[in-house]
Amino acid sequence: MDSMDLFHVSDEEYNVGKIIRIDDFSGSTKHHQEAEKKEMGWINIYLDSLKPQNAPSRVKVIYAFGNFNNCAAYAGTVRINSFYYRVRMKNPIACPMCLAHKLHKLRKCSTENNEIFTKVAKEYWQPVNYWKYLEYLSEEMEILEILTPPDDNQIRAGHFAYLDDIDLSNKLFK
Repeated sequence: MDSMDLFHVSDEEYNVGKIIRIDDFSGSTKHHQEAEKKEMGWINIYLDSLKPQNAPSRVKVIYAFGNFNNCAAYAGTVRINSFYYRVRMKNPIACPMCLAHKLHKLRKCSTENNEIFTKVAKEYWQPVNYWKYLEYLSEEMEILEILTPPDDNQIRAGHFAYLDDIDLSNKLFK
């Protein structure tokens, strides 16, 4: 896969045609820095330790979503001043977002079982199950279109997709 049209949300305002490259960032990205503040940065580092050779590092990566509803749900509860974009990502990798959170939950519940952690990481990087809420990772994206902010129904639809994935992850990884 060379490139794919996806959806991105940011607190940064970009113009159409802007190309964002991971090399534009010094150090880790804002996403990883926020994870570090919440003591969740270890998830990115752990997943990076098991990533396929062609996958970008979660510590320094650009994220997008496969559909607008999922993008809206992600931003709906996290961001106040958000800008929504249709983007084209170069060589994106699709991963089930809930599995990063599943690792956090497993560790929080003191079930730090290396075997189950490894299984979750493998499914994250090379999913074999049907996941509805995928995050796409890439080192480069181009802004194609500035979008109107979502309505409540779009946010809810994305939340339902995420909840379905949480249910599936709970069945697969106990």
